[in-house]
Amino acid sequence: MDRVSAALGAGQFDAVAGVLDEAELCSPSANVLDNGWPAAMHLLAHIYNGNHADARMLYKRLPNGVKAQPEVGRAPRMHRSVASPHAHLARAQETAYRYYSRNAACDDLRTLPLESG
Repeated sequence: MDRVSAALGAGQFDAVAGVLDEAELCSPSANVLDNGWPAAMHLLAHIYNGNHADARMLYKRLPNGVKAQPEVGRAPRMHRSVASPHAHLARAQETAYRYYSRNAACDDLRTLPLESG
């Protein structure tokens, strides 16, 4: 945890998730995520880095007792609020693409020469 404190002290917030991931993987304890693990900080570090899948998987691995902690319980709400603008942007891009595709086809139809008959 000294490396986490050093990273936070140096303002290297993007390094915190990697340090905590490494500490979790290198721990000899099978119950490393039980009480005492900085679960909220670990979740928020992944959210800060934009690693939404890693944050989701970490939350799923946490024991129920840890998930019941108020600061850990707030992390998924924060994750949804951070992730939702990206989802909204993707939907907007998809809608714009569909709209453009339809209108481009209409524009092409308008430029076709009319048959005289």
